Amino acid sequence: MKPEMNSKNQKEAFLAGEGDQYFKRNKVKEDYLNNLSEEYSDPLIPFISKLPLESGSKINVLEVGCGRALRLKQLHANKGWSVHGVDPSEQAVKYAQKNGINSKIATADKLPYEENKFDILIFGFCLYVCDREDLFKIAAEANRVLKEESWLAIFDFWSPFHKENEYKHLEGLKSYKMDLTKMFKWHPSYNIFDHSVKHHTKNENTDNSKEWVAVTILRKKSIF
Repeated sequence: MKPEMNSKNQKEAFLAGEGDQYFKRNKVKEDYLNNLSEEYSDPLIPFISKLPLESGSKINVLEVGCGRALRLKQLHANKGWSVHGVDPSEQAVKYAQKNGINSKIATADKLPYEENKFDILIFGFCLYVCDREDLFKIAAEANRVLKEESWLAIFDFWSPFHKENEYKHLEGLKSYKMDLTKMFKWHPSYNIFDHSVKHHTKNENTDNSKEWVAVTILRKKSIF
């Protein structure tokens, strides 16, 4: 029997312990984590690495839903960028901090950073479990902390239509699929720079819409 949710919404459930359970379920072998190398295959890295940004610590990157912060660790190693992460899991944040990543416990609707700080903001497979009523706040927070000319990367489930499913691991929660670019591209400051839909677990194309995930890069550019 699945555990029941005692919190009134998904954000509270993840902060209250589901975030830690998510972290545990997705934890892989310690030697793999502790020896991140060029063999590590991340679907976002190729897209982010080719962005027209200089190497060095002047470039600030934030990942929302950073988990173990493997992606941030690799970006810092390859580019020398200043990397930051937030996650609702205390265990994930402690793990990231132990591995030298500046990370904090937080959720996408309330980011603990000042305005106009980041050159890149990454949503790392987290929006599919966010409360739908928080999507406006999430978009506003991302826009607030991004610089006037910056980049937004989204890696998540994808569907041209909104879909809702039962969350497998905690009764009462939902998981969602949608075209997440709609959160931003309605605004003239945001345009799709790159977009690729692939199989959820394999690096290949598929006609099975249940398996669709997308990597999307949006450009934020001031219109004034």
